[in-house]
Amino acid sequence: QRLPPVSASSRVLRTGARSRSPRRRGGLVAATSCTLLQRYVILDGMNILRSRNSQGAGDDALRLEWGQLESACGFYARRRLCFSVFLPHLRHEHDPDLERLRTLFGDVFVLCPGGGSCDDKFMINAVKTYEEELALKSDADACSSGQDDRPSCHIVTNDAFRDWQQAGYVDAAWVERHCIRFAFCALGFVPSKLL
Repeated sequence: QRLPPVSASSRVLRTGARSRSPRRRGGLVAATSCTLLQRYVILDGMNILRSRNSQGAGDDALRLEWGQLESACGFYARRRLCFSVFLPHLRHEHDPDLERLRTLFGDVFVLCPGGGSCDDKFMINAVKTYEEELALKSDADACSSGQDDRPSCHIVTNDAFRDWQQAGYVDAAWVERHCIRFAFCALGFVPSKLL
């Protein structure tokens, strides 16, 4: 079942008609000025594109649901949260869909080099790097007393990163702390945690 595209009336963050940005021609956009003090969200693009609420036929496993990724991006864009979508390199047949989402949300897509689950390692490293940079900035600014214990960066995925846990790269507690699970329903994208 395909989700309908986000309707124009639900597009809260709209670029103005006088936008000087050559990359955005209208529609939803991600928050463009992310700072280290903001919460940052990384979307596991392939996990979202292949998500199924029910198990289907074998052919369904290969189909990418671009409406689902649009719904997830729209969810975070409407809330003015900083986010990026990490994807492995895609076949050229997906270029029109990727370009359509770039038009709606701006340059939020990170195409990870390598094959297989290469995007997993980049997402995990992005979280670790973001939090390390935040800690370094807090130390430099001597303002760490204003920080809380909640993670500042999350990965939206239904992946448990078991391979990476077995390799000792992350542990179950790290995954539980930093990952937001999701589902799709009549409302569209629904996360397990709100930020």
